[in-house]
Amino acid sequence: MPNSRKLSGLYIANEDKLKFTAIADSDDDSDDDNDQFLDPNSFNIPSGRKFSTISRRNSVRSKISINGSAKDSTNIPITQDYSSDLSQRTINDFKEINILGIGSYGRVYLVEDVYTKKLYAKKTIKKAKISIDEKLFKTHKNEREILSSINHPSIVKLFYSFHDYQDINFILEYIPGGEIFYHLSKTKRFNEFDTAFYLAEISQALTHLHKVAGVVYRDLKPENVLLNAQGHVVLTDFGLSSLDEVCHSILGTPQFTAPEVLKGEEYSYPADWWSFGIMMYDMLVGETPFSGNNRAKIFNKILKTKLNIPDYLSEDAKDLLRKLINKKPEKRLKIDSDFENLSNHRFFRKIDWENLRNLKPPIIPDTTDISKANNFDHGYINLILAKEEKILDNVEAENDQSKNDETDLFDNELFNGFSFVASKNFLDTHM
Repeated sequence: MPNSRKLSGLYIANEDKLKFTAIADSDDDSDDDNDQFLDPNSFNIPSGRKFSTISRRNSVRSKISINGSAKDSTNIPITQDYSSDLSQRTINDFKEINILGIGSYGRVYLVEDVYTKKLYAKKTIKKAKISIDEKLFKTHKNEREILSSINHPSIVKLFYSFHDYQDINFILEYIPGGEIFYHLSKTKRFNEFDTAFYLAEISQALTHLHKVAGVVYRDLKPENVLLNAQGHVVLTDFGLSSLDEVCHSILGTPQFTAPEVLKGEEYSYPADWWSFGIMMYDMLVGETPFSGNNRAKIFNKILKTKLNIPDYLSEDAKDLLRKLINKKPEKRLKIDSDFENLSNHRFFRKIDWENLRNLKPPIIPDTTDISKANNFDHGYINLILAKEEKILDNVEAENDQSKNDETDLFDNELFNGFSFVASKNFLDTHM
């Protein structure tokens, strides 16, 4: 790409115009793969597999045409409790310590409660970036509604939601073990037992989303599955999730998107189980089954290429992969209607389903000093100290009209309902 340089592997800047473009939002179909992957020489992350592509990190609404512990109870209500003194909290009560991640529409920070000194994750979304697209706005509003109504040990918890004239801020549970992708980067792939363990916990969370919450997740991938301090999985990032059982939008992360989504057909929960199968393949093989150096090629392979499974995988693994990664959703393994179709599969024969959360996970993250966020991508974390940070902020300020708009977005009815405080009972239990 001429006249461009890589800034921490996240954005490509045209130096003539100083305008940043997220690669995930690009329609460039060139064969140049160099700008698609994070540069391992730029980061302090163990080698082993290719780094997460920008299209994987920044899930997008596609424009391409194909031409915890025992006390984690789900019975604690998460209703708003504005009568509590805790409802007087503000975003200024949470001091930024580090950057945990950067996406197309905002950032995730590690923050400290200035009063209790406890650590949380703060997800900041720019209003100016989502208010111009009605569907995009709806997905982020859905994220707030979903997280404020779900209490499950394998799903990240929302404690507060604030908004001002410029940003929406979610104060979330800090999951210090980092992404499963980070841990995969050390070894390239997991063995079958470790993969089965993580898939078992993920499947329980997905089933809860589908059957209890009525949510289509739409963005399952190793980058969105975190490990808590004990090593158990926690799903995060519900920015693309839907509360509608039947969906139509073409969105998601290219490598993990189901064929029916790409075709523009109606789709539902089976699309998540396709992504589940792709994630299983990714963990066992070290790459996704349908890959390419641009979205058009990836989508074409998803739609037309036969699934190729390496011979070194067990017959049980191969069988489950074929049943999950079936291009026809009606022929995909029926899990929501009968979970035993999954749990009784021989690939999970060594899994104690009833006792999962009490078992020792395969990976116990280093949580010696969780304030250092050692299990997160250091390319992101170091970004806050890099010279590019000033450039990024300047460009965002140039393109972000929220401060200069005659209409104060804080008073805009569009964002009514984003503020949220969890119930005192919920806060007392989990904070």
